[in-house]
Amino acid sequence: MTFLTCLIFSNIAAQAKTYQIGTDVTYPPFEFANKQNKYVGIDIDIMNAIAKEEGFKVHIKPVGFNAAVQSVQSGQEDGVIAGMTITPDRQAKFDFGTPYYKTGVVMAVAKSSHITNFKQLKGKRVALKTGTAAADYANSIKKKYGFKTVTFDDSDNMYQDVTTGNSVACFEDQPVMQYGIKQGLKLKIVTKPANTGWYGFAVKKGTHKALVSKFNAGLKKIRANGTYDKIVGQYLGSNANQAVKGKTFTIGTDVTFPPFEFANKQNKYVGIDMDLVRAIANEQGFKVKIKPLGFNAAVQAVESGQIDGVIAGMSITNARKAQFNFSNPYFTSGVVMAVNKKSKVKSLSQLRGKKVAVKTGTAGADYANSIKKKYGFTVTTFDDSNNMYQDVTTGNSAACFEDHPVMQYAIKQGTKLKIVTKPAESAPYGFAVKKGHNKALLAAFNNGLKDLKASGTYG
Repeated sequence: MTFLTCLIFSNIAAQAKTYQIGTDVTYPPFEFANKQNKYVGIDIDIMNAIAKEEGFKVHIKPVGFNAAVQSVQSGQEDGVIAGMTITPDRQAKFDFGTPYYKTGVVMAVAKSSHITNFKQLKGKRVALKTGTAAADYANSIKKKYGFKTVTFDDSDNMYQDVTTGNSVACFEDQPVMQYGIKQGLKLKIVTKPANTGWYGFAVKKGTHKALVSKFNAGLKKIRANGTYDKIVGQYLGSNANQAVKGKTFTIGTDVTFPPFEFANKQNKYVGIDMDLVRAIANEQGFKVKIKPLGFNAAVQAVESGQIDGVIAGMSITNARKAQFNFSNPYFTSGVVMAVNKKSKVKSLSQLRGKKVAVKTGTAGADYANSIKKKYGFTVTTFDDSNNMYQDVTTGNSAACFEDHPVMQYAIKQGTKLKIVTKPAESAPYGFAVKKGHNKALLAAFNNGLKDLKASGTYG
C-alpha cells in the first residue's frame, strides 16, 4: 500500500507539466525586476496564480517583448504574457486566452512641456517602444500630424529620451504610464486613452490548446475568489477598491455652473466636475448616477440622505464643514464681481444704493452678503447662474458675484459681462458627503484624485 501511494503521488508530480512563458523585461507594473532582481508584476503574478490554481508550473523567461513573441512563433517557448494587446493582426498568428486587462494608448511629455495635443508634434521627434500597440498607434497617425519617430527596445530608454529632451513625447499604454509617473518618472499624460483594447495571454496559433484552456479556467477562478483584484491592487494602489468596487452612488450636482457642470447640445451633463467624478469612479472601480438637481437641492438631498454625495463647485467653508465631510480640495477659486459690458461700475464702492444679483447658496452669495452692509447695496437671489447673468445684462441689477473660473468661462461663451475686480475670498472646491456617512466613497474619491493628479490625467 505504501509503495502504491508513493507511486500515485509520483505520477501526479510527473503530470505537473512545466511551461516556458516569455515576458518583457521593463514594462512595469506588468513585468519588471524588483530590488532583489526577481521578476514581478501584474502579468507575472497572474500567470503564477493561474498555474497554482490549475496545477501546472511555469518558467518565466524575461527576454524582452519582441524576443518573447518571436520565441513563441518559432516554438522555443510555449506562451507569452507581456502586456500584449489583442489585435486582428496578432490573432492571425496567435491564439489568445480570455482577455485579462483593459487598456488604451496615451501620449506623455516632459513635465515642463507645453505640448498638449497631437497638432503640436508637427516636425518634432516622438519616442516609441518597438512592437507595441502604442507604437502601432503612433505610426498610424504620424503622417497626419507630421512627426518623426525613434524606436527603443525597452520603456526606460524611451522615457529617458523624452525627459532629456531628445524627443518631445512618447506613446505608451495608460496603466504603464500611470505607474511610471507614480514611481517618480518626470513625465505627464496629456491625452485621453485612444485605441482602447485588451491584453491577452498568447500561444502560437494552433498549438497548446490545453494551456489556453487552463489559463482561461484559472483566470475565471482568480477573478471569482478575489486574487485577481488583490494582484492589480498591489501594483496600481486603490484601483481595485473593495469597499466601493462595483457599487453605484448617486451624486447630486448643479444645473448651470459651466465649466464645472452644464448640459451640452446632446443634453448630457458635462464639465470639469462631471469629468472628474466619472474618471475617479472609473479609476476606483465604482459607478456614479449623476442627478442635476441645482445647487441648493443637491445640498439638501445629501443632508437628508436621499443621495450619496454632491460635486457642484462647492467651496469648502467652516460653516459647511459642520454639516458635511469634504474630500481633499480639487480646485481653488475666488469670487469676482462682474458688470454689464457697458457699465461704468468698476469697484465695490460704486454699488451703494444699487441692486446686486447672486446665486443662492454659493460662495459668491456668501461674500456679497458679508460686504453688502459695508458698501450699502441690496441683493436679489437666483437659483441658477443664467438668470443671474441675465438680470445684470438687462440692467435690473448693477452687478453679480461669481466664482472666477465660472465667470471667465461664461464670458468666453458670449455672456455680455465683464469682470471688474480681482478674485477675493479664495476658497477650494470639494466633493462632499453627509457628515459621518459614506466614508468609503470619500476615501475612494481622495485616492482617485491623488492617482489622477499623479498620472497627469487631472491636468
